[in-house]
Amino acid sequence: MKELTRLVMDFARCQGACAVGIATTETLSGGPPSVDLTGVLSDAKAAISFAFPLNQELIAPFLTKKDRRSHEKDNIDTNGLAGGLSLQLSKWLDQKGYPSLPQAPNDVYRQDSPGGVLDMVPEKDEDFLPAIIQGVKTYGQRPEIAGGYHHSLMPGTKLWLTCGNCQLICHPDKAVRQERYDMLRKSGVVIQEQDGSLTAVSAQEAAAHFTAMDASTRSLYMDVHDP
Repeated sequence: MKELTRLVMDFARCQGACAVGIATTETLSGGPPSVDLTGVLSDAKAAISFAFPLNQELIAPFLTKKDRRSHEKDNIDTNGLAGGLSLQLSKWLDQKGYPSLPQAPNDVYRQDSPGGVLDMVPEKDEDFLPAIIQGVKTYGQRPEIAGGYHHSLMPGTKLWLTCGNCQLICHPDKAVRQERYDMLRKSGVVIQEQDGSLTAVSAQEAAAHFTAMDASTRSLYMDVHDP
């Protein structure tokens, strides 16, 4: 079994993973229901996890609002690599006589309950679900942005990577963390033009931009209350 562990970890690293780990039913014992491996594979004994790095050179231009598309593409490509490795490793293990099941790295929601994906909404937060529904509706009415990808929670439209800043800022080095936080905070406010393009401007310019919009267009980006 030690040799199999070594081979599995080497397999993942050969495919570009920067970190690999194996958790067993024993090491996960006592954890929350979400770590019950038998919910995925009835006779599962272990789970293999791995990570791929994002291109660090593309993070600063994204946070400073100078280049959104490059980081978005890198993020999509990296998720694709992770999904590909999951499939390849699973098939390799199957051929070695170890039944396994590949998992997608993202966009996976429960389908075993009446509400499906909507059951992720907190039971006691009455305002959350209506806000999500309204947000998705207005999101789909905005002008299209370059790039994007298809997501199960966005019917009829693509999803564009315009957020996720917290995971990019949260660097283990405190100095880098502060630098990235300042990049985001001091690089202006993003506005969208009628052709879908995005531009970073000052807070004052952004306020003037929104004021100049008609109420219908403004409602796609912020709450508008009739006087």
